[in-house]
Amino acid sequence: MATLDALGAQLKGNAWAARIVAFVIDYLLCGFISIIPGLVTYNLLIGGDGTFTSLANFVDAGKGLGITACVLALSLFLTFAYYVLVPLRLMPGQTPGKRLIHLEVVMLDGSAATLKALSLRWAVMTFVETLFTMGASYVMQFLEVLAPGSLSTTYSFVGMAISAASALYAWRNSEHRAFHDVVADTWVYHDRG
Repeated sequence: MATLDALGAQLKGNAWAARIVAFVIDYLLCGFISIIPGLVTYNLLIGGDGTFTSLANFVDAGKGLGITACVLALSLFLTFAYYVLVPLRLMPGQTPGKRLIHLEVVMLDGSAATLKALSLRWAVMTFVETLFTMGASYVMQFLEVLAPGSLSTTYSFVGMAISAASALYAWRNSEHRAFHDVVADTWVYHDRG
């Protein structure tokens, strides 16, 4: 923990680098959490072979779209909880990655981020900037199950392009606000920790 605190202190002078490090931590941690419904459902309830790799595994196992949609919904709820409920109730303005790197999401006027703002940030990160959350990968997997090839490929390409544009925009503007911050009227800054 002391090493992460030291890293957070070193990154205070470089907001862009701090956001990247916090993003990687959150992406990996939330990814681990959000895969749990798929792993548990596939291995325990369906009796899978232990190699759950995507939502398509349920269809391949002959379980249809119902269970696939339920796993998608649970996984999306966990990403919502991670990016919205945790910063709203447990760590005001912070995901675990942001907390470790001493970043905080606030409204543009400096007040605490609201449920609406955090929800908008999550929705844009998950459904528009598709590289920013693991939840987006589940949405793409579900689209692939629904319409193999066409819809998911287009969604993936467009989402990656928007993600790249958002990251470039955040890198180039002085407040380092990505598209999800612009939509939600939020700003990420180094907290006082």
